[in-house]
Amino acid sequence: MKFASYVYAFAMICHDVVMKYCSSMRIASFLGILVLHATLSFSLMNVGYADAVSEIGFAFRPDRELMQKIPAISFTEGELSLLSSGRPVTRLLDTPGGLKAGYLRIFLPFDPPTIWQILADVNHFSQVSPQYPNNGSFTDKRRTFMPYVFDSAACEKDRYLYQLLVLPFIAPRQYTLERHANRNTFPWESHWLQEPEMRCQDQINAQMDRYRMEAVTTLRNEGCWHISPLSQEFIRSREDLRKTDCVYYVNSNPGGNLSSLMAIVNKVTEITLPALAENLIFHAKHWEDHMKLS
Repeated sequence: MKFASYVYAFAMICHDVVMKYCSSMRIASFLGILVLHATLSFSLMNVGYADAVSEIGFAFRPDRELMQKIPAISFTEGELSLLSSGRPVTRLLDTPGGLKAGYLRIFLPFDPPTIWQILADVNHFSQVSPQYPNNGSFTDKRRTFMPYVFDSAACEKDRYLYQLLVLPFIAPRQYTLERHANRNTFPWESHWLQEPEMRCQDQINAQMDRYRMEAVTTLRNEGCWHISPLSQEFIRSREDLRKTDCVYYVNSNPGGNLSSLMAIVNKVTEITLPALAENLIFHAKHWEDHMKLS
């Protein structure tokens, strides 16, 4: 995957040169996309989970049909400034069921192939910065890539992912996700949908059984990661050509009687989404060391 990053960086430089020396911006944009597509349309290893494509596409298709529909969002000038400075913008979005969906967007100073590999590497989600986040303040403290996930197990070539959440004030939650991926064109999409039955039980950590005994199975959990290079409006320098526009969206119904606790749940979401962004940045900064770990 390091090779993909190098080739991607080379294509970005080619794009930068084209943008600089073409007199017409429209022609420059067309040639830049052509350079990306011609240079980077090659096969790499499959990421290992359902529907993951072996052909990796670097062309831009903003009209491509996506597995996860995310509501259209209008950003304020302040939020656009946050994004341009590399800080996350988070939202709690209304859903038809009356609960809130979590939304995170951030411009990361790392190329899309690197970010994709981090998101796909579910078996290393436990390797995160010691300070982000200190999970489970009322139980055992654990630190995982996904905030408040105390146990995670993948199976069937990572197609399914079991997770156990331990949250303050409410009973633990558990679920199994079926995972899909599409990298035909940008935006690349990693998508998940809750599986009706529990899977990966032979991979779980027995030390977490005391939490599983009282865990409530969530009623719904679906979401996605969408990643792509920055759009033209945000490109100000050569460095911007190598950045990743990263969007995270999760729509879940945790189940149980939460009517009196939704304010707490919403506050937890507001805290954990920025923590998730910090964890992603930590992984990317330490990618070389991360890949050496088994």
